[in-house]
Amino acid sequence: MAYMLPHLDSGWAVDQAILNEDERVVVLRFGHDWDPTCMEMDEVLWQISEQVQNFAVVYLVDISQVPDFNTMYELYDPCTVMFFFRNKHIMVDLGTGNNNKINWALTNHQELIDIIETVYRGARKGRGLVVSPKDYSTKKPWGVLGATRAVLNTVDRRALPAGGRAATALDSSAAVANGRRSRLPWNAKTSPAILWSSWRCGGLPHWRSRPGRFPRWPPHRRWRKGL
Repeated sequence: MAYMLPHLDSGWAVDQAILNEDERVVVLRFGHDWDPTCMEMDEVLWQISEQVQNFAVVYLVDISQVPDFNTMYELYDPCTVMFFFRNKHIMVDLGTGNNNKINWALTNHQELIDIIETVYRGARKGRGLVVSPKDYSTKKPWGVLGATRAVLNTVDRRALPAGGRAATALDSSAAVANGRRSRLPWNAKTSPAILWSSWRCGGLPHWRSRPGRFPRWPPHRRWRKGL
């Protein structure tokens, strides 16, 4: 659906589109019309263009025909979506580590509308960085960290603190830094490997765990203040 959206054929046209729009967010899709990823993105952009026309306008830019911004914005991905408001680049924290752009095809219409609306509301308040309504950090479990996170998410809730979130050594360090005793079980204060092995063995809590969270064992020990 690239032919249904306006194209910017030169660097001057891109600059003018950003400079002349004072009340709406300028959404620029950098890429190629023939690229499959751009086709998916263009389909979504075209379908939501009428719903966001009051606060956003969408343009397409061919990075081969207009290479002026390839180095400036590091446009090395097949499809890139960026947001501008009153001649200012608005960054979006999507949880992926890259706040400058969206470099994949968003196929969910409502998610993209929410992101554009969040950009508009934040830009109107003078913010240069806004937080996305949805966190995309768990979109794909990249590397060892993602694999470890996936393993920890399978830990039995009975062996975890209230809330059911997998505890790590970082949580214990944060609790110590705040000047209080950590509420995590003893096996979560060492490493994810020990936490995993403890769960495999039944996930029994230590007797010095915070009272009320685990069975009081052994019963003959008196609880000291602060434990």
